[in-house]
Amino acid sequence: MAVLEIPYSPHPKQAQVHSSPARFKVIAAGRRFGKTVLAVNELIKHAVSNPATKDKLTPRSWYVCDTYTHAEMIAWREIQRFLPPELIKRKLNKSLLIELKNGHLIELKGAEEPDRLRGVGLCFVVLDEFGFMRPEAWTDVIRPMLLDTQGGALFIGTPSADGSPHFHDLFKLGQGADSDYSSWLFYTRDNPHIPASEVDKAKKELSPDVFRREFEADFSVAHGLVYDNFRYSIHCIPDYAPSPNDVIVGSIDPGLRNPTAALLAAWTPENECILFKEYYQKEKLADDNAREIKKLVGHEKVAYWVIDRASLKRDPSSGFTVFNNYLEHLKPLVTAPNDKGSVLLGINEVKKLFHVDPRVNRPRIFISRSLTHFVWEIGRYTWYKYARHVERNEKEEPRKLNDHLMDCIRNMVLTKPWLRRRFPAFSHWNNQSGY
Repeated sequence: MAVLEIPYSPHPKQAQVHSSPARFKVIAAGRRFGKTVLAVNELIKHAVSNPATKDKLTPRSWYVCDTYTHAEMIAWREIQRFLPPELIKRKLNKSLLIELKNGHLIELKGAEEPDRLRGVGLCFVVLDEFGFMRPEAWTDVIRPMLLDTQGGALFIGTPSADGSPHFHDLFKLGQGADSDYSSWLFYTRDNPHIPASEVDKAKKELSPDVFRREFEADFSVAHGLVYDNFRYSIHCIPDYAPSPNDVIVGSIDPGLRNPTAALLAAWTPENECILFKEYYQKEKLADDNAREIKKLVGHEKVAYWVIDRASLKRDPSSGFTVFNNYLEHLKPLVTAPNDKGSVLLGINEVKKLFHVDPRVNRPRIFISRSLTHFVWEIGRYTWYKYARHVERNEKEEPRKLNDHLMDCIRNMVLTKPWLRRRFPAFSHWNNQSGY
């Protein structure tokens, strides 16, 4: 019998996981440790080792990512990279399904809506970026699908901005509390293929909290975040289509060397804010950005746009302002308040929206999961920390880093859009003087 060759040679830390007999394996690891490659090959091992037989249902293994897009863009490519072609009976690219010649089915899924995952029994499942999934994707949906097969699972990921409590709970089970579980904590440095000098550079460039979370998979570093009450599993929802009763508001943070960012939010009759579209682009002129943002709007009727007050600054050579450029395409357009203390005031107002009201068990703000730049920024937007102790009250201020979409939501909230429903006409704001 010919020996199959899979183009994979695990590094020592990956090999520890592969050799473990645990039924449920939990890996918290820094970026670029090699989590996905490890998980793909663990799944292939299970699929090849569990052929179909006449006395049981078709064996299946799933690779579940936090979003279907991630499953399609990352895991689908990696599975095809490592799975020997001679094992494949058929491959359905649109369905992200591979049937092996031994009768085992490999399927890729997204966990945006966990209830849609209900159904068949599974032999094995990978949950990739489990910290960004809703807990019930495992507890209510996938765990019962392993009962009749007594199947196994592999959880991989880096903690999210909120510390991923549900991921952390599983990790702790693997530290001795449950014999079915084993867990590992790996750093980015543990991958011998990543130059140590690159990790050292990142440590100098990033805030300590972000470095520890992203490169050392530290569950405890929600500390230091500006929006420390943001919870991915609570605030992030599937894509949202505004209703006719929503008030649509846009916010723009213009830039040239820095990215230009824009947000569209639907303010519902219940005074909830749903962020449903974003724009994030580098090195384009204001006029080009304005045109692209207008295209993004599509058929939505925007009640008004708010733009950073710095846009009123005139170019000495042309006499034009960035505000003028955007006003040509996006109306009505107003400038954000910029009074003393407005930054902290805006941050506090946004934090109120993230707060879960115990009376209704809901926050007042939700983010479509497709807003990947917004989610990336909110998990990295931190308070400035002084390098040394000084004998005075330190000024509290956010770092001017990872803040473009954060400025958008803050500036929008400062205009109190939940009050605008009372005023049907917005045309009187269409001026260049702002508030």
